Amino acid sequence: MSEPRRTPIAELARRLQSFAGAALKDYPKGDRRARIVAVAAQKGGVGKTTSAVHLAWALAQDPSRKVLLVDLDPQGHVAASLRGLIAGRRGSLSDVLLARDQELLDLAQPARDSLLELVLSDKRLAETEGILSSKIGKEFHLRRTLERTKTHYDWIILDCPPHLGELTLNALVAADEVIVPTQLSALAFEGVHDLLDALAKVGEHMNPNLGVLGILLTQVDSRTPAANLAVRRQIESTFGPVVLKTEIPINSAVRQAQMEGLPLFRFAPKASAALAYERLAEEVSGREAEEHWAP
Repeated sequence: MSEPRRTPIAELARRLQSFAGAALKDYPKGDRRARIVAVAAQKGGVGKTTSAVHLAWALAQDPSRKVLLVDLDPQGHVAASLRGLIAGRRGSLSDVLLARDQELLDLAQPARDSLLELVLSDKRLAETEGILSSKIGKEFHLRRTLERTKTHYDWIILDCPPHLGELTLNALVAADEVIVPTQLSALAFEGVHDLLDALAKVGEHMNPNLGVLGILLTQVDSRTPAANLAVRRQIESTFGPVVLKTEIPINSAVRQAQMEGLPLFRFAPKASAALAYERLAEEVSGREAEEHWAP
């Protein structure tokens, strides 16, 4: 008796499963388990990339840690912020996100004279975001590319675009935790509330393990302590324990360091913002995410 004929869908599923399995065999599994943290904001100008870069750099100062910083923002501000420490570019993030047989591990490159490793953005990433929107399982592409990569690092920091598009959504599905940077202003907090609402939906439908690591107050003006305290109390009354204790002050050294293409820790290690990012790394390292938190 002849073997029953496979249906086209069953055959396709079998081939896809075989193909995906074969692709992953080429990547050896490491002995680490990264905490994957997305740094996300609904608007630009709140210190998102600056915070992602300096948190990653501060975490990497511990030689026992392996830290990877991934720039998912088509604007490529991570490369601009660290251009003095980058020699060339390794591969294309766009190609990896659209392929089925590559890992971000292929693109990782060290920042010069540091322990931090980077995956840089590329000029086609905005176009890639549009292509992803038409693909089946579009939200899970980044998570797939991290399948083996995450076993080679202790921390993976994802710098997201400043809007809730396909790339940010991919980051939220791939992440364990999220940090939301924001300024001390009413308009900025509206964006925080909207983003947390989106995180709750992602957690409910696509990534049940996603937690909020914290809301990070940035660009805090030390000249107005009374006003800062009043706004902080209002934020804490709304968001409670989600607000991080560490605040990042306004500091002219940040802009100067960016102009030189260097992190604060190289340009002005004693600057107030540099010291604040060191405290942030300490706080984040000992903090657990608020799971299933909803606004």
